[in-house]
Amino acid sequence: MGNNVIKNIDFKLPDDFASELSIPGKKIAIKYYLNIYLKATEYISQLKDEKNNSSEPKFQLYVRIIFNRQSVKIKSKLNVSLTLNEFDELIEICAEPEAFKAEKKELYLKMIREAATLTNVVKNEYEKVTDNDRTGMLIHTFDFSYLFNTYRYENFELPKIINEILIEHIISFSKSLKNTDFIEYLLNESLELNAFQLISFLKTQDNKWLEFEKRLDENIWMFEFKYYEFKFHNPKYLLMGATLADFKYLDFIEDFQKYFKTIEFKGLIESIKTLIDDNQKR
Repeated sequence: MGNNVIKNIDFKLPDDFASELSIPGKKIAIKYYLNIYLKATEYISQLKDEKNNSSEPKFQLYVRIIFNRQSVKIKSKLNVSLTLNEFDELIEICAEPEAFKAEKKELYLKMIREAATLTNVVKNEYEKVTDNDRTGMLIHTFDFSYLFNTYRYENFELPKIINEILIEHIISFSKSLKNTDFIEYLLNESLELNAFQLISFLKTQDNKWLEFEKRLDENIWMFEFKYYEFKFHNPKYLLMGATLADFKYLDFIEDFQKYFKTIEFKGLIESIKTLIDDNQKR
């Protein structure tokens, strides 16, 4: 494979939300490529004529994320293998998606979701660091590679993000009751403890936690269970669950409300929006 030139797709997010994921004066580049230096995942037989069979290798799709003069590469969550010819076709689809039929664009639409998530992860971390920068030096030295050293897409799924925010709210409220040490001990001892389990226990210890629980939409404490019910019945999200990028910029809210059609779940979505916005302002 040494003579092959590695082709890239310099992936462009749709114009209707790309600007919201941009950083003034900075560029987050997402490039897709086939990792031809790894062993081919399979071979596709092609019958050229009755006497001559040939096979075409397929290679895993990878992503390179470039930001602040640094780059990291990871295997795409899409878990796709393509031949070089298939990748050439994908390049054409990504360059002019409106020219292709829906079935041809299926992979491209998945790439939008992944690229939006990766961009959002870098953007959020950069803004978190620079918001706390007192010297102005971190803007120049910001290293995002650690984000992807142990990167797992699942760590950025909505239930995990919402759970982390709810846990932060619980810890913050616990300071007024002066039992923060005990709650942090519980969380450290039981790494799988979620906000719903924690609030259910705390309510048995002090009625003030019942008052605290009611400050938020009652369904938000059950969001993890409702999310996985929704995900189980929606193939679109089985391979790649919904992230903040899906929630803020893509179709998750519309898809979620098509599945849960009652008024109470519209209130849940509004509560999640408020929870996320308030957390990002802190």
